[in-house]
Amino acid sequence: MINIAITATVRPKLLLQTLNSFYEKCFLDFIKWKKCDDLKIIVNIDPVGDLDNYTPRDVYYICQRFSKNIIYNIPDTPNFAKAVKWCWSQCDCDYIFHLEDDWYLNRKLRLQKMMRYIDKDVSAVRLYKRKYPSEKPYEMFDCEYDFDGRSLFIAKDSSTQFGLNPVLISKKFIKQALPLMVDDINPEKQFRIRNRKMKDLILKHKFGIYGRPGDKAYVKDIGTEWRQKRSIEKPKGESFLTWK
Repeated sequence: MINIAITATVRPKLLLQTLNSFYEKCFLDFIKWKKCDDLKIIVNIDPVGDLDNYTPRDVYYICQRFSKNIIYNIPDTPNFAKAVKWCWSQCDCDYIFHLEDDWYLNRKLRLQKMMRYIDKDVSAVRLYKRKYPSEKPYEMFDCEYDFDGRSLFIAKDSSTQFGLNPVLISKKFIKQALPLMVDDINPEKQFRIRNRKMKDLILKHKFGIYGRPGDKAYVKDIGTEWRQKRSIEKPKGESFLTWK
């Protein structure tokens, strides 16, 4: 089985779009295949976002529409790194599908196939938000990838290729990473070779992207426009822990 780990802010309408798309095009097929009632949702709701119109509880109520099995956390202050750490520390399945509250899944996704890749080839498989390269060298996220001939690109260099846009992660990898994570650096940027704490871990794992050459983007970022309309700034790089 899998856990769905969500780092959310107070944007219930965006989260509804995100979960609607992922359940319709991915999770419901998996639930039917496994003949189970639902999947556990683990959600951290940072108190930042549309606080003039909603509360963190409204985000929790959105999750209730999709699962009866929910663990949630509402911290006093927003912190992206702490949110990721808390969500991952609550996971109890071999596979964790990590989501944020502002991604839309464009088309059908075979979760079972992604899980098989986790078992055999890589420690994490994420989705790409642009059109996939159609010719060699296959370059994504400033890195060259090898294509396995099926539906998996594997990074030639692991040093910068673990990411948090929608990603399926091995619980074994998360268990090794959690003790090395800190609270004051963007969690995605912690998984880089220049971080001495993470260097050995990163280099002994492989990371992949699900898809085929020439594919259209699997996911769409629906959060950037929301922030820009409200003049909310997302700090770049390692300093990003919350919005300004």
